[in-house]
Amino acid sequence: MRAIVFDCDGVLVDTESLAGRAWSSLTERYGYTVTAQDIAASIGRTEEHTYEHLAGRVPLPPWAESITAVDEVRWQLFEDEMEAFPDAVETVRNLAMEGIPLAVASSSRIAEVRWKLDRVDLTRFFDVLVGGDEVPDGKPAPDVYLLAAERIGLDPQSCLAIEDAPVGVTAATTAGMRVVAVNREGRMIEGAATVSSLEAESLKLWL
Repeated sequence: MRAIVFDCDGVLVDTESLAGRAWSSLTERYGYTVTAQDIAASIGRTEEHTYEHLAGRVPLPPWAESITAVDEVRWQLFEDEMEAFPDAVETVRNLAMEGIPLAVASSSRIAEVRWKLDRVDLTRFFDVLVGGDEVPDGKPAPDVYLLAAERIGLDPQSCLAIEDAPVGVTAATTAGMRVVAVNREGRMIEGAATVSSLEAESLKLWL
């Protein structure tokens, strides 16, 4: 048996710009606006990494205080504006209907992963969910993908990872998985076959 392991943000749900706005709501208090380069540097990374990156740009309060302030804005943005990518919804549903085991391996906290997938009615299609706060090291370390494979009961070599960020591609490849990257703007992602949209029949060819 083979399985497919999806990243969450940027692959299943459209959240990256919303997260950038939430972090900017914090940094702007201290005179700094989050840039597109900051967002790109944080894609696929843990929230701790994002905090450390931005704290290197402008002095910020301690982690606990900062993430509380960011979450207050972020959850409201997610509530009001977050959507699933239509191609991801159709793909996940079709793969699940065919009995292919599905997992999520995300850098986001597991509670946040569950909330997002619940919000867009996708949780029920996944056999396993893994969050970045459940492993010692976040992407590009392979930990989230190794744990996803362990929980789904398969060797990583039997899993196909779906990513949208170079650090995620590195994490999945290091774990021993084959990787397909999705970039809906059509740009290639180094280290993986890149598609501009998700489609169940196409992904099955890589299993």
